[in-house]
Amino acid sequence: MDFVSPYLTGTTLTSSTGWFYARKLATAPSRELAQYIEKIGPSAWVEQQLYPERISESTRYETERKALFPSTFIKPAGGKTRDKNFWDTYQRGAKNHPYDVSVYVLQSALHRLWRSNKHLEGKMAQFWADMLAVTIEKAPNGYHDYVGILFEGALGKYSDLLYNMTCSQTMALFLDNNTNNRYALNENMGRELMELHSWGPEKGYTQTDVINVAKLLTGLGGNTNYEFKEARPDLHIFGPIKVVGKTFRNGGSTAADMYRTIRELTDYLAHDRYTGLRIARRLIQFFVGQDQNYEALAQRLATTYVANDTAIRPVLRELFTSSEFLHSGGKTIRRPWEVLCSLMASGKLELKGTHNLSDTSAIDKVLYKMFMTLKYNCGLPFDAPATNGYSLDADSWINSVNYGMLTQFGRYTDYISKWDGASDLSSMRRWANTIVWSDKIGITLGKTTAQDAARKTFEYFTGYAANNTEIVNSIAVYAITRNSVQAAETRNAGNEVIANEGEVYRLVEAVLLTPHLLVA
Repeated sequence: MDFVSPYLTGTTLTSSTGWFYARKLATAPSRELAQYIEKIGPSAWVEQQLYPERISESTRYETERKALFPSTFIKPAGGKTRDKNFWDTYQRGAKNHPYDVSVYVLQSALHRLWRSNKHLEGKMAQFWADMLAVTIEKAPNGYHDYVGILFEGALGKYSDLLYNMTCSQTMALFLDNNTNNRYALNENMGRELMELHSWGPEKGYTQTDVINVAKLLTGLGGNTNYEFKEARPDLHIFGPIKVVGKTFRNGGSTAADMYRTIRELTDYLAHDRYTGLRIARRLIQFFVGQDQNYEALAQRLATTYVANDTAIRPVLRELFTSSEFLHSGGKTIRRPWEVLCSLMASGKLELKGTHNLSDTSAIDKVLYKMFMTLKYNCGLPFDAPATNGYSLDADSWINSVNYGMLTQFGRYTDYISKWDGASDLSSMRRWANTIVWSDKIGITLGKTTAQDAARKTFEYFTGYAANNTEIVNSIAVYAITRNSVQAAETRNAGNEVIANEGEVYRLVEAVLLTPHLLVA
């Protein structure tokens, strides 16, 4: 496949079909994944990915998850929320700070993004996190449930996802509904439910509608222990309430009655064509691009959404078989954390050890540094910077801050000799097995020339043909001169061979700074 990217002016990108689908639909594209897609065929792979419940995980993923993140991505018995199960099972009454727990949950989510075989599920979980956004600064409680709801609802019906998220503790805290009651109305969640989570302003609702939705949500603090536990009938406004032409009976007097009303409300919001259009337009920007007129495609997707009872699978199936998608190579941008996930998947990074979850403040040093580097440089998945999530504008992700940060990812894959000035890699080796990049990429030390090694490394990580000699030469020169006492001008990248693993590390580091890595 050949295409021209609006973000790499004058450059023709050549890629295999497998790599095209891997870059577009997976959070951790790798050569191995691209080859698998080629083997079974893109259509078969997409259909497989649309049903993650049928996909088996690798033994390695299950081993690492159970050792390091045993409390995440499970459904506890007895109607408990995941957070409640975490406190009961691992904290046993001595609760750690919710921020530390949410950090642990996000580390687990990153691990799932690079290790899981359910690639599209992870991609869509990120998509919904931008539409149903929260942040750990304001709402650290309930993150087990927030992230779990995103993954479980990623490819189901949006009406179910919206209801479950509206009832979650994290969303109630983030949008201040924990303070919304019959004596002191808080409109925040009511407004965002219509503006960001469903219809959008185009629907034409009024301030009165915002107030009335807020009334329907009074007394809902979000589930923390068991279903219905956090619905307070004594703080709820019961009785008929009208929202944009529909009157909600809002009857009864119990918590169960409140939840029935909230389900009726979220179904009303989710099934509207304006909600389908909002989701369709965002999906197009996320998977296809933003600089052309895709409105006809958006209308088709919205029709499919409404006709299928808000189910997302039929919408994605239509999107991924559209001519607009098939001609979208190079028109979207991958986010920096996807580069990190891709790096770890490409190196088949193997984690080891366990967490002592009775003390989440002592989260493993290297995992925590990975988390903090992402958070304070480019942000984290499932931890939004704003109420409307991360920007879908590709230009927001192409900047010097993100590029300057990408080389830091090397330290998490054990390919530099020091860790923040430490004298050795002991802390990293306790956390993960070393990646020998020369073996992964196919570089023979002492035999492969720097030029050939640069070409191999570029193609291994980006999936694009290395047909730009200037970029290949720059990568090669960087590798053989980065740690050399010999002046760069006296070394010839075309003739010299890669002498040691350190020079391979420099090749990887250089490729991480090529813009091709972000272009999908």
